[in-house]
Formats: sequence, C-alpha cells, structure tokens
Amino acid sequence: EQEEIRSRSATWQLVEGLGSCDPPLSEDRRERAFVLALNAVAFLGYGFFPVTFFCADPSLKQWVPAWPGADAAQYWGNLAGDAAWTVESALLMWRRRCSCRRRARRGPPRRRRMPRPR
Repeated sequence: EQEEIRSRSATWQLVEGLGSCDPPLSEDRRERAFVLALNAVAFLGYGFFPVTFFCADPSLKQWVPAWPGADAAQYWGNLAGDAAWTVESALLMWRRRCSCRRRARRGPPRRRRMPRPR
C-alpha cells in the first residue's frame, strides 16, 4: 500500500486527503485546501485568454449573456490569476517563517537518554 501512495502524483494525494471524513480540519489540510482553491482561481482566470483568442465576441455573447467583452475578460482573468498566485506565494513564505519561529522557540531537539547497561 505504501508503494501505491508514493507512486501517485502530489495533486492526487492532495485531493484525496481533502476528501477524508475527519471532522476537524487540521491546519495542514486547511492550508492545502486554500492553496488548491487559489490554483483553481488562477487556472480559470488565465483560461480566459485562449477562450478570447479562439472565439469571436459575438459567438461568446450567445453562450454567456453577461459576457463583458474580450478585453475586459482578459484583464480581469489575468488579474485574478496574478492575485491568486501572489497570495499563494505569500502564504507559503509566511508559513515557512512561522514554522522556523516555532522551531526556534522550542529550542534544540532533546536527546534521548540511553538505557544503562545492567
């Protein structure tokens, strides 16, 4: 079973870990869920470029009545993607900084006492 877990991709492990039924979400799971949501926002935001490049505005107006236009969609999509990736990197740097502080507060790891020979 361990080999099977190691062979899966990191994203698949992340998605499987979010689907477990443990009532309280640990801090690590909450952070992973937030990062996954940020990456989904970035994917959708940056996904507007190919849509606006390959489809004409009038045809998009037929499918999406509230279509703002190609220029506005590209602008807001890029803004959403850039903002999501900026927040994600800031979150990961802040977490690393906090974990370093926690380690410093705890002090060096304690050494185990060796049992005395009889």
